[in-house]
Amino acid sequence: MAKLETLVVQEIWETETAAFWRRPGVDPKSIATEVILLPAAFFMEKNGTISNSGGMVQWRHAAVKPPGQAKPDGEIVDLVFRAVRDLVQDSKEPRDEIIRKAFWTYTTAEDVLREINGYALRDNPETGLKAGDLVRKVSDLRADGSTSSGAWIYAGVFANGENLSKRRDSQTDPGGLGLYPGFGWTWPNNMRILYNRASCDRNGKPYPGSKPIVWWDEQAKRWTGYDVPDVPVLTDGPDTPNGQRAFHLGAEGVGRLFAAVYSDPDEKHPGYPRDVAYVPKDGPLPEMYEPVESPVENILHPRREEQPDGQVSARRVASAHRHRRQVPLRADDVDGRRTLVRRLDDAEHPWLNELVPEPVLEMPVALAQKLEVKSGDWVRSRRRAVSSRSRPSSRPA
Repeated sequence: MAKLETLVVQEIWETETAAFWRRPGVDPKSIATEVILLPAAFFMEKNGTISNSGGMVQWRHAAVKPPGQAKPDGEIVDLVFRAVRDLVQDSKEPRDEIIRKAFWTYTTAEDVLREINGYALRDNPETGLKAGDLVRKVSDLRADGSTSSGAWIYAGVFANGENLSKRRDSQTDPGGLGLYPGFGWTWPNNMRILYNRASCDRNGKPYPGSKPIVWWDEQAKRWTGYDVPDVPVLTDGPDTPNGQRAFHLGAEGVGRLFAAVYSDPDEKHPGYPRDVAYVPKDGPLPEMYEPVESPVENILHPRREEQPDGQVSARRVASAHRHRRQVPLRADDVDGRRTLVRRLDDAEHPWLNELVPEPVLEMPVALAQKLEVKSGDWVRSRRRAVSSRSRPSSRPA
């Protein structure tokens, strides 16, 4: 980096990269690089979306304004791009053409979400979309260049011009399944349970004794239910190939228990099956291993910490094992219940360290009552090599 004329860093704090010119053992006078640090906003200081592991997209409003001259990342990028484009507006250089002609309408976080949602580039009588209309669902997207989308799984999050991630209907729950389809938006197509076709038998009827989720309506000749049916075509009945493919996002359309080679061919490599490189070598049944950085031991395989076929460098594995007992996160098993011990001593969050300088213990309320531990009490964890004092939280873990 010392050979750079200019280095631009956009962050919420000064990182080691931004401060490389004054690192130990380096004479700042010998560094000619001009470093420009653009102060960004922290996550609670800007609008935007969050997505959880269930695929739910929720809009999050800024809680406070960023301090000083700090701005949200997107706003900084927008300002920089527009300034650069103004500089090259009259340029004849081929390298500047992509900047001058770039389509750019990303001023706010919602502008970006619209682009991710996708829109029609020209009229399509089949979908009913006009040029410029936002797509409403995944099936509105086309592979012929007539539509555009930043991420196909989010097609529909801004359907009909409404930011559906802002919805907060926590009362309406058809079927009493806890799906709440009017709360936020889930990908794809606001579907709450992926592969819900598998909740029905081959004839499209919910299994006896189960809570109905989706089903085939013989009278209406279409799939329906309390959730968006996860089938390729809603009007393809259970006796059709599409109606039988409960796991249609996979090329085979079926679920897998054994780690066998995929049967469908690889179009790019004739004569070879697809994804052969991703078939686990520790089968035939899938197995669970702790991540290489995990602070807990692999209870299933105490003598085998890492996945045997993982593409991980020996140096990374050795480093992880060496620091395994020093990771500021540990799960203990007390009376069959899990407790979580964590330290907020991340060097990149000094203000959190100041607020909570000691380790924090979180445990289920029932376990705390049994051990006669109250919120604010000091306790000692004696698990393995780590011994630390912490304060328990009264909320359920």
